[in-house]
Amino acid sequence: MSEKKLPFFMKTHSCPACGTSGSHRQFRSRTFAPATIESDSHPLTYTWSDPQLVQVHPPLYFLYFCTSCFFASPSENYVDPESVLYNRVGNRAFTHARANNDKIIELLGQRIDYDKLNFESALWMHLLAIYTQLLREEELRDHYTIARLYLRMAWLYREENRAKCSKTETPVEEKTEDSTQTAVLEALSAFDAILHQGNEGRNQVATTLKADAPRRRGRNADVYMKSLTTMERLFEALHSEAYRLKSTFNQSYVTAMQTSDKSYDTAFLDEIKTSWVYAPVEEAEALRNAIEHFEKAIASDSRLNSPDAFFRTSALIVDLELRCNDLDAAFKKVRGIIGSIMKDRQNILAKINTTENMSHKMELQKQLSSANRSIERATDLHYQIVDMVVEREMPKINAILKEHTQSTTGQKKVALLANGISHGIIEHLQKKKVV
Repeated sequence: MSEKKLPFFMKTHSCPACGTSGSHRQFRSRTFAPATIESDSHPLTYTWSDPQLVQVHPPLYFLYFCTSCFFASPSENYVDPESVLYNRVGNRAFTHARANNDKIIELLGQRIDYDKLNFESALWMHLLAIYTQLLREEELRDHYTIARLYLRMAWLYREENRAKCSKTETPVEEKTEDSTQTAVLEALSAFDAILHQGNEGRNQVATTLKADAPRRRGRNADVYMKSLTTMERLFEALHSEAYRLKSTFNQSYVTAMQTSDKSYDTAFLDEIKTSWVYAPVEEAEALRNAIEHFEKAIASDSRLNSPDAFFRTSALIVDLELRCNDLDAAFKKVRGIIGSIMKDRQNILAKINTTENMSHKMELQKQLSSANRSIERATDLHYQIVDMVVEREMPKINAILKEHTQSTTGQKKVALLANGISHGIIEHLQKKKVV
């Protein structure tokens, strides 16, 4: 039998931050491809071009890491740093943090075994790559890259959890104390979701105040900044205390069995969490962080300006909201997607009507076709989410309509609105002839 061979070879690259040369794994061309993929682009299985290849787990090798200064980033960014958004700013921020003995970089960097990559080292490397990106000032961050890293970290947690679950025996009938433990964990998770929504709200306030700053001409700037900083500090404290509650509860009641099943050091992750409040310690937390940065990318990143790129990213956000069991947030997001693409479509049409250059007009026609396709896909997604909301609210809707069997359609609509059923859902019910 012929000997198995590795799907990658070692190649030397210079660290974008410190310039030190190091060896990194580069996959051979066309050695593997995703076979089955989940709705958030997470590959479940892979196909391999050669049966003699060692079938490693590709996500573990997504990042490159400098063993000298502990810089970590996606491999394509590491190899071609000049193509990275605000590359020099990022390198200066990282170098400054290292010169000041940044605790998070030091802890994570020393923990990574780059020679023998496993799940744990990949987890620490993803945390380090995210933290490195966050060292920049807010307006100079590459939010799209940060969101991708958070999403990949969520995939790692998902894979680890599935591997753990596959090893457990068939679950026994839930005991009363088990149900109360589940209720506590669900309540804590719901509180986490509320905190993330609060963070997003605070960020929105900061963004709108910044846009309004020219009108104010600097008046009360210190007051606004002080209030925003205080809000940020309070949210950090709330996140920290919420995690302390969850960690204490797990240690007391839940993790006697689970902790030993983890393929990473939970105590070390707790240590990271004490210094970096927003370090994700589970899939849901990583997904919420990904949502936050995808939202920021849509608002500021020119790479997502086209209708197709905007729709794909927006649809991904909707999928992640559903994975966080936040149907209301998904419904709110999907309602705005069609309107945004329609606005882009109108702008493209206006440019077509005023452009005489034929090559430019042909390019705009391609953009218009892309916008039309995106509108169709966005409409389908909207109906899908609306159906999910209607299914959830149907018991409530039926109870309201039963109380108003003799009422007119208008009266029924008023009753539904008064009980929290939105206009969009009522319009959908009318089309289905339910109202």
